[in-house]
Amino acid sequence: EAGRDARLGRISHYCASLEIRGCGEKLLAGAYDAALLRDPADLYELTPEALWPLERMGQTLAQKLVAAVQARRQPDLATFLQSLGIDELGPAAAKLLQQHYGTLARVRAATVEELTAIHGIGPEIAASVVSGLVRRAPLIERLLRYVTPRETATSPATGPLAFPAGGSPRDPGV
Repeated sequence: EAGRDARLGRISHYCASLEIRGCGEKLLAGAYDAALLRDPADLYELTPEALWPLERMGQTLAQKLVAAVQARRQPDLATFLQSLGIDELGPAAAKLLQQHYGTLARVRAATVEELTAIHGIGPEIAASVVSGLVRRAPLIERLLRYVTPRETATSPATGPLAFPAGGSPRDPGV
């Protein structure tokens, strides 16, 4: 089933991007077939009890997997962007977007023209990022119920410095 394979591919890519240990193909397929997973956001709703019935899943392994997923609730912005599986958005481009914009909201608001103005982001990458963020908006909104991408200060050349709550220029709180 193409829909199943595509969905499993997106979930697997998300797990790999966030370096969630224990998310092998067989486990993800079993969880999908048991209707526990349909998209990456479902990972955050897994419980050890729901996983136990899966083949080769014991109590300890189920607890470790759930803990591994829960430990990935605050990825940096570049990792989160890359985890979405947007065509042309690899690690280098995701890092540039993180450095330039600092927040997910600012990246999502950027136009193709604004992205193309960033050294290292060409028109093809910019168009793919903008359309990919629009297409993935429902997934992004679901993920944001569970995940908080870490925001970063942007360089002075690209905008005001944004410090986390309680931070200052001397102590950015990072």
